[in-house]
Amino acid sequence: MAPTSNTDYLTALSHRMDRIFTNPTATEQARATVHPSNPPLTDANISHVRETWRRLGSLIPYHTGGFYIPGTLSSEARHLAYAVLQSREFAVYHSDMQMSRFIVQIIPKENEENPQDPDPNVILTLTGWEHAFRAPLWSCARLPRFLTPRPIPHEPLTWERQAYLRNLIFYLMNDRRMLPLSSQWIVGYVFGAPERWFEGCLGSHWMYRDAIEAGLVRLKRYWERWRPDIPFPLEVGGAFLGWQMQTQIQTTNEEDPGELFTESINALARASGTNAEDWGLAQGENGPRFDLK
Repeated sequence: MAPTSNTDYLTALSHRMDRIFTNPTATEQARATVHPSNPPLTDANISHVRETWRRLGSLIPYHTGGFYIPGTLSSEARHLAYAVLQSREFAVYHSDMQMSRFIVQIIPKENEENPQDPDPNVILTLTGWEHAFRAPLWSCARLPRFLTPRPIPHEPLTWERQAYLRNLIFYLMNDRRMLPLSSQWIVGYVFGAPERWFEGCLGSHWMYRDAIEAGLVRLKRYWERWRPDIPFPLEVGGAFLGWQMQTQIQTTNEEDPGELFTESINALARASGTNAEDWGLAQGENGPRFDLK
């Protein structure tokens, strides 16, 4: 049965490990770690994987939409943010939207009424729908992968071109004629960053178990910055981390604990340039501010 709420959606993701590792046939197939250089999972490894996803599952009530919304927002802005992030409406998310997925067909137009009109008819097709699924609005509020900088050589678009196109998209969506249609996406993109990050952990391959435990250390710092009124409910770090991850965590202790959220804020502001204030979005002394105009 398809999920009908954010909680159902995230819970289904969190139960994947139990479904896989309680099925003897699936367990044997799942012991492979994808990387040939890594040995197959042991029973102890599987136990740790299931425990990590159980721990993630206990955090679902805090990631169904709006838990990290800053208290500095106006009441109208908070109402809009909650309405979008906690909406029971689902959209369609295409998780592999790369340039190679698009097919453009140009058909010459025969305009008898205006033969001077040279504009052709253009049919744009997106393929790869096996990668599409229903997801909450905050999950669907993303840029396509080909506009997101990645450390991959020979990208179809240079990073400079990607930045230009991101800026163009934000500029167009910031137009007051577009705001009635784009406001949900804007709110979901900016304030849905923690939910998307958490969704990414729940939906990860079990081989990333150690990285997720390291991520929970950073989530705790992030939580304590934005929601100091509620104690973080999990013990993190220590015995839950392998020695390699302990080293990585130690070397990143000075990082901004709010980066999960502020990176989206800053990216949006940079992309919008001088029009950032038109979004009602700025980085105030007490955290992000989003005021409806």
